[in-house]
Amino acid sequence: MNDFEGVTYKRGDNIDLGQSEFLDCQFLEIEASETDLTNSKFLECEFKSCNFSNSIVTNATFRDVTFIDCKMIGINWTNSQALSHVKFINCILDYNIFQNMKISGAHFENCSLREADFSQCKLKSANFVKSLLTSCSFNGCDLEKADFRYAKDFFIDPSYTNIKKAVFSMPEAVNLLKAFDIVIKD
Repeated sequence: MNDFEGVTYKRGDNIDLGQSEFLDCQFLEIEASETDLTNSKFLECEFKSCNFSNSIVTNATFRDVTFIDCKMIGINWTNSQALSHVKFINCILDYNIFQNMKISGAHFENCSLREADFSQCKLKSANFVKSLLTSCSFNGCDLEKADFRYAKDFFIDPSYTNIKKAVFSMPEAVNLLKAFDIVIKD
């Protein structure tokens, strides 16, 4: 395994991301769609304007990592070794799978998460502020103290999901009533 520390990678750099360990590295405008990141470790790294769509993250570790303005469509994170203390800011995470993961405190700010699957996840104190959550699955999640302020187009069934002390804003908070098949009129 190759080890790299404190390196900044830019678009056009020749990088082998597979089976390597990166500590305190920065990745800028890297095109890495469909990349195999198997067994790689990213610790305290930052990714800006990168494309990792359809990448393989089997046994990969992401700890204290921030993704800003990244495109990461179709990633199955359930195969990763660890996903902890991560921040996604202004990212496209459509069709991602997080099923059964323990990712409490995860930060998804102003992200697109269309059809992402969070079913059965531990997401205590997670941040979904200003995110688009069209057709996301939150069935069986622990969303205690999660922040959904200004999040849009979500469906969460309070009968099957713990939303104790979660924060929502109007008018989207009305979406919590959709599960009860009731009619609300002005």
